[in-house]
Amino acid sequence: MKQVLLVGSMVVALSNIAVAQGSEVYTRCGSCGSHFDLAADTQLFNYEATISGVTGAYVATLEVYHNGVLKASVPQVVVGSPPIYLFAAPVDMATWGLRAGDQVTFRLRVVRLGGGLLSLHTTIGDVVPAECESTK
Repeated sequence: MKQVLLVGSMVVALSNIAVAQGSEVYTRCGSCGSHFDLAADTQLFNYEATISGVTGAYVATLEVYHNGVLKASVPQVVVGSPPIYLFAAPVDMATWGLRAGDQVTFRLRVVRLGGGLLSLHTTIGDVVPAECESTK
């Protein structure tokens, strides 16, 4: 009986790993871990990502950090399990006081309903001077 339980738990664990490896996230800002320039005068940032390779219902949550401090969290529940899901979230940065040298971290976490991390995608916006500031 113990062997049956052990084998059953191994099959479940391996299937969860296989599903996690099959899920993919793509953003217009680059691959996971990449950096991009974000202007200091950005008021509203339209975050977009495509999520694919997930079977079953899941929750995709965007967390946005300004210099390491959580500023926004946007969850979206996906129950239909489409082949490709477009995650879109407007991020209001108007009151953040962005300055050149700051960093804004965008972390999209995809978790199966009921638990189990499927994907984690992070991109970092390096805040650069606004165009009108850099031409002075």
